[in-house]
Amino acid sequence: MIEIRKKLAFYELYCIAVIAMVFGHFSLAFLPDADWPKLISRSLAMVWLVPIGYNAGFPLTKRIWYCAFALIAADILLGFDPFPLSFATTFILVRLCIQPVMEFALKSRAHFFFVNVLALALSVPAERLCDYGTQAFLLASAGWTLRNRGEAAPVIDVRAHFALVTIAYIVLQQRIFHFNGPAVVYLIVSCALMSWLLFHLRDLLREDLRRRPADILAKTCQFIGHNTMEIYVVHLIILSLAVKYVFTYG
Repeated sequence: MIEIRKKLAFYELYCIAVIAMVFGHFSLAFLPDADWPKLISRSLAMVWLVPIGYNAGFPLTKRIWYCAFALIAADILLGFDPFPLSFATTFILVRLCIQPVMEFALKSRAHFFFVNVLALALSVPAERLCDYGTQAFLLASAGWTLRNRGEAAPVIDVRAHFALVTIAYIVLQQRIFHFNGPAVVYLIVSCALMSWLLFHLRDLLREDLRRRPADILAKTCQFIGHNTMEIYVVHLIILSLAVKYVFTYG
């Protein structure tokens, strides 16, 4: 397991998550009763959410704003309800609030407990507002504390916080999708694996920077991993067009 973590580049994990996301979204649209596509994409979604907080020190780029507005505009123009707002909007909202909220939370254990309880209490309206909602905030908070261990350590155990956030994510996924039997076991095991990998995010990023892909497959994987948001937007617009025109009138 340690060898996997040390040899896996973050863009490779992103690439796997993107493929699972595309497969999961198309399956959700056209095979809504199929559990396995949802399970695969939802466990790998952690790969998108933890870095929101881990990279909170970096400014939001124009492209993420363009992506968010493009998806809102596409929904409105095609006659779809834009709510819950897309993950691109979730990314922006969480990135904007994570730094001040975590600074407030780390004033004391009571503050930290209050913030997390409030986030869980608001999970239903948050998920109706934007994709992933509270789940995105909780996992981003785990990424933030992971990156800022020095600030977080006097108040919380970073490893325990990461584990508890993972458990909360699993519980919230179960509340939404009502998985049963082997599906629940898969959800727990796959999310635990993703949590372990992402807790060692620094190793994955270090390998990402070290890699110099030589063959076409590796270069394609790196391209996908480094352009995830654009792929996310394009595939959702294509999916919306297919639902609107191809499968409605076909």
